[in-house]
Amino acid sequence: KPENFVYVPNGICVEEWRVDQEIPKEISDLIEDLRKQKKIIIGYAGNHGIANALNNLIDAMKYFESENVVLLLIGKGQEKQNLISRVQDQNLKNVYFISAVPKTVIPSLLDKLDILYVGLQNQPVFRFGISPNKLIDYMMAGKPIIQAIKAGNDMVAEAGCGLSIEPENTEAIVKGIQNLIMQSSESLEAMGNRGKDYCIKNHDYKVLANKFLVALS
Repeated sequence: KPENFVYVPNGICVEEWRVDQEIPKEISDLIEDLRKQKKIIIGYAGNHGIANALNNLIDAMKYFESENVVLLLIGKGQEKQNLISRVQDQNLKNVYFISAVPKTVIPSLLDKLDILYVGLQNQPVFRFGISPNKLIDYMMAGKPIIQAIKAGNDMVAEAGCGLSIEPENTEAIVKGIQNLIMQSSESLEAMGNRGKDYCIKNHDYKVLANKFLVALS
């Protein structure tokens, strides 16, 4: 019965986002160099697995080789070497692979990026809804988001913090990136702030714990 169902999603510890952790030097040096070149940095931070459908994101980057748009793929996973080979085969110069970093570094790292991407394969199971940790981290980072997921819920649309596009669709990713990079810095900042506000209101562990306790009582 619907009245017997309580949804308690993944969340964040707000206090952890108030601590500035040092980013590994090789990563900070790379980002600083890209900034000097006035690049727009798109970031993905998380597992490099089959379910994450990163092939389409990589394929989309070939459309931006002549523009100041680069992609940073941060993390590890069973598909990482295949993704590296895909980039090499296409001779892409605007895609960078970065090793996984400790969870405590994520807030400081995401703060250095411009646009954040999350995607999943088009699978029927997601009709029941999703709450990926990385998406909640992205929202807390206050950055505009491109979400390539078809699911029973849409946190990005609810928060108004980015674009929701069709999964596993390279053309849709290209159009999504083009849409965001054409917007003003003020518009993108407002978009990111809406995501952060939504995250604090709905995904703070204190809020979720209270929701859980109220359900039990």
